[in-house]
Amino acid sequence: MAGESKRVALLVFLFFIFIFLAVIIFVFMYGTYLKSSNYSEAETKSSVECIGYSFRIIDGTISYENGTLSFVFEPLGGAGGKNPLIISSENKEVETQPVDFSFKQKIRMEMPPLDSFNVSPKGCGDIIKKCDVAKNRCGQ
Repeated sequence: MAGESKRVALLVFLFFIFIFLAVIIFVFMYGTYLKSSNYSEAETKSSVECIGYSFRIIDGTISYENGTLSFVFEPLGGAGGKNPLIISSENKEVETQPVDFSFKQKIRMEMPPLDSFNVSPKGCGDIIKKCDVAKNRCGQ
């Protein structure tokens, strides 16, 4: 009888260890699922929202005179909507007024002296244009 009770105690002990390990594994996997789900949702939302803000800067329209940077901005894709542009150089980062992504327009901003600058829609750092004032053109 004593051997039987030791066996039952051992089985109960092993059962509780199994339950404990199952709970730990479940909590770990659920946490991983939540992290990946939140990351995917944030990235997808950002990508979907930013796709409507695709644009180009027309080569040959970039000029910098008397502290004013100007260029012609042309949206691509025609999704429309308004969003500010972020214009950054090594000296300064400037946010424009909301720009309408429905039609071509000239952008003018006061900037400190610069040789090159980057342009991207606010909140869409993946869509960035790197521009060279001396060459009067922008690349990707």
